[in-house]
Amino acid sequence: MKRKTLTFKLSLIILPLIVLIFVIALLINTLVASKIILNSVKNTVRYQSESISKDVLSILYPIEKIAKQDAFAVREFIDNPNAIDDFVTKILNENEEIISVDFAFNKGIFEQDSIVVFHGKRINKNKSVVSANRYKSFTQEWYTRPLLLNSSAWVEPAFCSDKKDILISYSVLIKQRKEVVGVSSVGLSLNELSDDISNLKILTSGFPFLLSSKGTFVAYPDSSYILNETIFSYADRIKSEKLKLVGEDMINGRSGVIEINLGDGKELLFYNPLKETSWSIGVLIPERDIFSKIAILNKWILIVGILGVILIGLVIFISTNKTTRRLSQIVAASKRIGEGDINTDLPISHSNDEVGILSNAFRKMQIKLTNYVENLKSATEAKEKIESELRIAYEIQQGIIPRIFPPFPEREDVELFALLKPAKEVGGDLYDFFFMDESHLCIVVGDVSGKGVPASLFMAITRTLLRAHSTKDISVDNLVSMINKALCVDNDSGMFVTFFIGVLDLKTGILEFCNAGHNYPYILREDKSLEKLDVTHGVPLGILDDHPYSSDTVNFSKGDVIVLYTDGITEALNEKEEFYGDDRFEELLANISVKSHPQVIIDRILDDNKVFVGDEPQNDDITLLVLSYYWSVFSSNTDENI
Repeated sequence: MKRKTLTFKLSLIILPLIVLIFVIALLINTLVASKIILNSVKNTVRYQSESISKDVLSILYPIEKIAKQDAFAVREFIDNPNAIDDFVTKILNENEEIISVDFAFNKGIFEQDSIVVFHGKRINKNKSVVSANRYKSFTQEWYTRPLLLNSSAWVEPAFCSDKKDILISYSVLIKQRKEVVGVSSVGLSLNELSDDISNLKILTSGFPFLLSSKGTFVAYPDSSYILNETIFSYADRIKSEKLKLVGEDMINGRSGVIEINLGDGKELLFYNPLKETSWSIGVLIPERDIFSKIAILNKWILIVGILGVILIGLVIFISTNKTTRRLSQIVAASKRIGEGDINTDLPISHSNDEVGILSNAFRKMQIKLTNYVENLKSATEAKEKIESELRIAYEIQQGIIPRIFPPFPEREDVELFALLKPAKEVGGDLYDFFFMDESHLCIVVGDVSGKGVPASLFMAITRTLLRAHSTKDISVDNLVSMINKALCVDNDSGMFVTFFIGVLDLKTGILEFCNAGHNYPYILREDKSLEKLDVTHGVPLGILDDHPYSSDTVNFSKGDVIVLYTDGITEALNEKEEFYGDDRFEELLANISVKSHPQVIIDRILDDNKVFVGDEPQNDDITLLVLSYYWSVFSSNTDENI
């Protein structure tokens, strides 16, 4: 009876505690799971929004570039209106993504009292229509908006006259001798982009939508909303003041997440701006989609918990014998060990029964666990110290090189993008770029022998010497010689760095360069030819302190692109231990358009390299620097600009 009473008492104490712990665990699980799922949804929405933004920009950015080029080029035909008609047709024929081209010239250019508009529209893939019309008063937004803003501008999307295409236009001021003489506009269809966004599904029934700068739906699952309704008219129709406030935030370029009820229950509305076009992306997800899995999970946890409590109660009532007290002592001691007190006293047992064997086993385990914890503590401290030092070294290395892109947003004569991808935590590659004066841009790529922390330190020293010795009037070969001499001093480790440096005169397009044992750069010419700068001016830096270095020059034309890289690209290995190689690299570069943005070119190179390598680990540091040269805004021969 005493044993049964003790078991019953233990049950009354243990079972409620187990139930309480289970309830607390269930609540914690609900809160944690809700937070995790909500963060996961936010990440999904952010990645989806970024993907949509990239898709939009990949379509709109080339149109901006074409519109600016056309506004510059059409000035040559101002004295010949017929040539402008031919120019419009040429633009449509050479750019399949464009569906309309318009040039509007102010009064006094062709007619004293009329605006003259040259209009071109694509009928189908192979045909276009060109017409020249004269208007005394012309108020279409593609013409009036850039004049009001005195700058280039995206025009509010609208349906074409045939209601088949959603037309988006980019307008640029036509300037002659710094005076505005008209407006150039290029239009493209947003149908495919709108359909792609409208058909996306997030989770079960969530969806994204796209708003123009005035809050008009450009993409929405219900096609009747597109260009026919704004977020404000929709808010009025469903009588939601909260949605109106969200609409104000969206057209003003703000981002956020709100809980809202649009008639079908509570929903989460995520919104982010697409600043380049003053548009905004929204994602609407019902809360039931987000938290439905938590309810299912809690249901199963509850069932399993109830069964577990019942089972534990049965075990407690059944497990009664003479060894309860001794077992309780062992359990209490083992619990203290489990909580971290591994030096707790274990009960001593001299019996050879199962309890005695268990007690002795716990004692042996305690000794081994004590030794293991001490060894693990030492190993963990050492590992954490190394990892901390490597992390700091990586942060220092990344802080040395410039990482803000675009680096010169105010300039129109050059675009540049660079990337450094170490094979280990830190690496020995380097790149740098900076203006030596207003018109001379210095670009550098190097590769230090070896990898890891020593190579990263040598890289930092090289970059510091470069910046320290770079002056306005120093020649490239003298600069390289000075860096080499400094690196050779006390270089007991025998480390060296292959080094390529070039100084581009943006006024003349002349690049003075010196190659100290580095991979040969490539120039993608505007005429689609590929030129290899296969000349070396000396051994790598840090080997011979008195080694003489020379330099060469090469001319750049408008639209030319130079690609600098390290051997992490060409010497990448696939699973067959085959090198990526110069031939494959040259073939890839030959098929890349010089009109591509430098970042797009680098992405193409990395993607092709990844396809070749497959799942093999990166075996060397990878560095890429791509520069696109357009034209000099400093040239004394240029007195006109756009």
